[in-house]
Amino acid sequence: MKQSRRDASDRGTPSRRQWLVAAGQVGAGALLASCAPAAVPATAPPAPAASANAAWEQEWEDTVAAAKKEGKLALVTLSGAGYRKGVEVFEKTFPGITVEHTGLASFSAFVPKVAEERKAGIYNWDATDAPALTGLGSLKPAGTFDPVRPLLIRPDVKEDKNWRGGFEYGWLDKEKQFAYGFAIRDGHLFWINTDQVSAAELKSGRDLLNPKWKGKIIMAEAYTSGFTYTAAVPLRKHYGDAFLKQLFVDQEPIYSQDPRRIMEEMVRGKFAIATGVNYAGLQEFTAQGLGKTIELVKIPEARFVSESPVWLFNKAPHPNAAKLFVNWLLTKDGQTAWTENIQQNSRRTDVTPFDPSAILGSGQENSAVRVHIEETQPYVQETRDLLKKLLT
Repeated sequence: MKQSRRDASDRGTPSRRQWLVAAGQVGAGALLASCAPAAVPATAPPAPAASANAAWEQEWEDTVAAAKKEGKLALVTLSGAGYRKGVEVFEKTFPGITVEHTGLASFSAFVPKVAEERKAGIYNWDATDAPALTGLGSLKPAGTFDPVRPLLIRPDVKEDKNWRGGFEYGWLDKEKQFAYGFAIRDGHLFWINTDQVSAAELKSGRDLLNPKWKGKIIMAEAYTSGFTYTAAVPLRKHYGDAFLKQLFVDQEPIYSQDPRRIMEEMVRGKFAIATGVNYAGLQEFTAQGLGKTIELVKIPEARFVSESPVWLFNKAPHPNAAKLFVNWLLTKDGQTAWTENIQQNSRRTDVTPFDPSAILGSGQENSAVRVHIEETQPYVQETRDLLKKLLT
């Protein structure tokens, strides 16, 4: 509880006698100070630092208690067994909080669903790790999110040394408030079935135009799925607009809105090359001994920086649980549990990378197209519009 403060004008004016007494005390104190030996410096920790520690620790404890009182967290992510495992770690860490977890094959249908809910005054969601392109392109402009920055409590979460590129690098939105990128990788989105094609056959983007791959490529929907139009952005930067027609039209790829179908078709060997495969979804096949020939291929001209953010919905039904989740997620323990199960590389320097080969070294963060920051969205949108024009 804050203590009340009285204005100086309410304290009254000191009498002449009070003023003389005070002046005498000051003078005597000065004389004694001049004769006294030098003071020994205090060895105790500075009070402000101790106070600051106590403040954040108390806020953390209060948040945990309030979140447990709410008892639930409504979380929406992409689908995959890894997400559920990450959720289970959170639930075990904070017993008494049940996560209502919704896993989506794609966020493309979620965006209009949320818009309709909000028009009707319905607010079902607390937090999400929706892809940056969905959040920045659709949900943030619609005013769907609350700022994350003011809710970050823990000093270890905000310390530069704990993050590749420093703490501030992680913000993906212009305001550096709403979308915090906790995972990062040297991004590539083309996958191959090694029974049909080797990585040596795809040394450059132009190798995708080889006539032998005509009709042997399956892709996520070109201008609605980030899996495909994200890959198109660096290819367009390297080769120009005409290349997009050659690859996305003339090579006669098959398009699908169903990520599971894409993975099934690749596992069965029906296609040689794909976009739309993700690590979390592929886990379900590899757990059954399938999909062992499906591998990511690193085509230099299709390379970009891939970043995964966390967002908080405004008017959330469980705001304290949401605050707790985002703080936990960005700790060392939270990042270890989440990125290890989702098979991503954390930006935290104290978390072991899932895929060391995809770690960006110091200073490399801006060496490839950073497609998931808000500043690049106009170019990304231009690329989507061009693909849509070519395919409709």
